[in-house]
Amino acid sequence: MVAGFAPYVSEMVYKRDKIALGIIEESAEYILSTINSIKKHFTKKPRISILGGTVLAGKLYTDLISNNITGDIFTYPGYQVAIGGILILMEKLIKGPMKTEYKKYLNTIL
Repeated sequence: MVAGFAPYVSEMVYKRDKIALGIIEESAEYILSTINSIKKHFTKKPRISILGGTVLAGKLYTDLISNNITGDIFTYPGYQVAIGGILILMEKLIKGPMKTEYKKYLNTIL
């Protein structure tokens, strides 16, 4: 449900709404914290990608992240790119009848 608000918050950022800017700044801080925590588990420098509706906030949002991290950040607006990852995860983790039900559900919403 919260992700559904991201496009609206992004639109408000362009209008320089202070509350929306605060939301985007908090989101960027959370993403940075997550990236920095995960990076500790890699022996080589990982490729870092961010995606989702908040990326639609544009350069302001991505700069808040990329200016505070070393390396390139790849961005993908929208949620469509997450579907492949969900399907791969589902294939690896979900077994039996539940897997069949998830596939049926995904087919109805895609």
